[in-house]
Amino acid sequence: MIFHFICAIALAAGTLNFHANEVFKATQTALNEQGISISKAIDNVLITEKLELDLRALQYYITEDQPDEDPGWIAARYYLQITLNEAVYDQTEVIIEAYYERYGVRSAMVLIPPYWCTVPSNGLMEREILDAIEKTLTNN
Repeated sequence: MIFHFICAIALAAGTLNFHANEVFKATQTALNEQGISISKAIDNVLITEKLELDLRALQYYITEDQPDEDPGWIAARYYLQITLNEAVYDQTEVIIEAYYERYGVRSAMVLIPPYWCTVPSNGLMEREILDAIEKTLTNN
C-alpha cells in the first residue's frame, strides 16, 4: 500500500486591515485574474482546483534538495489552500499554502511506473498570491 504525504515547508501569511468579507472577495478576484479556480470553500478555507504547471516553471516554486541527474518527470501540478481568519473587526489574517506535485520518475533510466511525487514549496507562489490579494484590496 502506498501513502502519499503532502507537506508544505513554506507559506505566506499576513494580516490585512480589511474585513474578512472584503478579503474573501478580493481573494476570489485575484485568483480569477490569474486563471485559478476555487474548488472548495469551507468556512474560512478556500482550496483551489489542481492546475497544471510547466515543468520549467516548477523549478522557481519548489525547494530542490536532491537535484535529479537524468530526470524522468513529465508533468507538474499544484493547488493552493488559503485560510482567512478574522483577528479583530476589519483585520483579517491570510495564510496561503501551495502544494506541488510532479509526475514521472526520479531518473529516466529507472524502469518503474511513473507516479505523482510531492515536492516542497519555497514560498514564492504564496507570496505572489498574497501580493495580488493586497493589490486587489488597495486598488478598489
